[in-house]
Amino acid sequence: MEAEERGGEAGMVAGSELAARVARDLAMAAQSVARWRREAREADRFLSGRQWHPADEARLNEEDRPTAVFNFAQKYIRIVAGSEKYNRQEVVFVPRMPQAELANALGELSSAVYSSVIDGCNGPEERSQAFEDMLVRGMGWTNCRLDMEVSADGKIVLERVDGMKMHWDPAARKQNLEDARWVACEEEIPLRDACRRWPGKERELKVAEFMRQDRPQDEPDLVEHATPIEYQPENQTIIPGGPAAGYVRVVEYQYYEVEPVYRLADPQTNQVRELDQAQFDTLRRRMESAGVMFVDRDTAAAAQATGSDGAVIPYVRQERRVYRRCFTAGPIELESSPLPVQGVGFTYKPMTGGFDAHDKVWRGLLHVLMDPQRFANKFFSQTLHIINSNAKGGLLAEATAFADPVRAEQDWANPSALILLEDGALSGERPRIQERSRPALPEGTFMMLKWCIDALGGVSGINPELLGATTGDVPGVAQRQRQIQGMTINAGYFSALTRYLREEARCVFEFIRNYVADGRLVRLGGPYNSRAIPLLREHLPVDYDLVIDEPAKSPNAKEVFWEKMAPIIPMLIKANAFLPEILDYSPLPASIAAKLKQQLSSRMTAAAQGAAQPAGVKSAAEVQASVAQKSAAADLARARARALDAESRLKQLGLALSALRQARQAQHQG
Repeated sequence: MEAEERGGEAGMVAGSELAARVARDLAMAAQSVARWRREAREADRFLSGRQWHPADEARLNEEDRPTAVFNFAQKYIRIVAGSEKYNRQEVVFVPRMPQAELANALGELSSAVYSSVIDGCNGPEERSQAFEDMLVRGMGWTNCRLDMEVSADGKIVLERVDGMKMHWDPAARKQNLEDARWVACEEEIPLRDACRRWPGKERELKVAEFMRQDRPQDEPDLVEHATPIEYQPENQTIIPGGPAAGYVRVVEYQYYEVEPVYRLADPQTNQVRELDQAQFDTLRRRMESAGVMFVDRDTAAAAQATGSDGAVIPYVRQERRVYRRCFTAGPIELESSPLPVQGVGFTYKPMTGGFDAHDKVWRGLLHVLMDPQRFANKFFSQTLHIINSNAKGGLLAEATAFADPVRAEQDWANPSALILLEDGALSGERPRIQERSRPALPEGTFMMLKWCIDALGGVSGINPELLGATTGDVPGVAQRQRQIQGMTINAGYFSALTRYLREEARCVFEFIRNYVADGRLVRLGGPYNSRAIPLLREHLPVDYDLVIDEPAKSPNAKEVFWEKMAPIIPMLIKANAFLPEILDYSPLPASIAAKLKQQLSSRMTAAAQGAAQPAGVKSAAEVQASVAQKSAAADLARARARALDAESRLKQLGLALSALRQARQAQHQG
């Protein structure tokens, strides 16, 4: 009976060809993924302050030596990540249309809808977290998906994905893995959730949970011993990694296949149609039965020259990528379907740092900071140890000089301890105890410590101006130039971010076109001047270019822009050419900028209407302004009259007081 059950399970989990392909690709990439994950875990521990190697830390603890860590490397990561958060790049859509006014309107609508969707799912924050992952680990990942659990109509979600879950094509070498043939995300899902998502595969999921296997890239759990022992690799108690009981490992595998596409001109609509292989074969059979021949474009001219009977329709055969995905649990294929959006790559988008061609692994900015930080920690620990051990010098003593030699050895460095000696140990002609001279600190110790700390900025290229630690009287212009130069050295990471933004914008925009442009209301504008409009698919452009608006890599980008625009603004206002959009880049609060924009827009509209009025005819705005001016003049005249009346009264009161004062003086004199 058991043999039959095992045989049935073996037949059931034999798996499909696609599941076998997934397993084969993951096994091929296991070595590269495991190497990157090992370095990524080390980088995470290093950034969090665990910077000593376990062997060195165990040895120092046994010798009661300090293992202090001053995490200087963390601030260099924070300043680059903070610069990205403080100066987030914007994506501007530029439609390809001959009508400039219509193209500008559609571009503004597309950019606003994209920003609204991204802000609605905290996309900028998720993207910034992935950028920091790239700086620390060398790779950062995001995923764009349609969430049906939060909203019944569907909500587009852009979220950061932990790189420890990802697998990728090891042959990919381009930045952001743009030449990857496949990517995969592996997650541990509770068995009950997996059964609810794939109810028809409940039995197979239970078998996959029972037959799960640990993989070499799974992180093992290390059990620390309670008693301090000498560090040796064989002294560790290792619990293999992998999913716990009640969980099943599900892999989402995304890949593309190259399929033929046929393009031909439709004689009825005079437009180019695209057909896949099945559609083309069906149409070809029907048209050939009616006497219409399909010929390749290269042979169409020859067919027409020979004067063959019947109509001829030329076509072009091309190849196009079709992106697909499948979900597997071990050898079991759970689901397979095309990606929700086509033509924009995978929905899992990576950001990559620098590629090490020797080790074939992607690394971030933290990798170059590790060695200077480790040496700084070691120099500091060694200096503290020398100071502590030389606090009371060494001692030369005979074996019988102390009453308790063991106690004396323990308490000698304690200045408040009482150490008992044998009689005559100090009072004899030749004392049996002699202090050793204290050795001085090695020359250059503090210099080497400072050199290691300064090397953090040297290897990373981040200067003190970028950290806000400028010394001396440096002009503001020179300081900003040095800040920009400091970011220029790390421009490769921002280049990866810019490249990622283009791919992300195309993917999100296709989700908007397919799932959001159904007439639902979308909010456009800022928080103080927004409006809601229904969004339809025909409102969105088909062909467009993407422009990444890159602000200056400076902590005070708005102040710098406003400082440069300040001399020009009065001339623009005088020439009636001031753009209200300039206020979006001002350092003013958003509410004040919105009110100023609204006021300027209304004035510009009124001025345009006044210019369109015939000569001698005043517009409503001009009439209103004239009435207000006359009313203000009347109020001013009344105020002046009241002021003159009050002044005359004050003069009369002064004269009366003067007459009364003179009368009292005459009375006193008489």
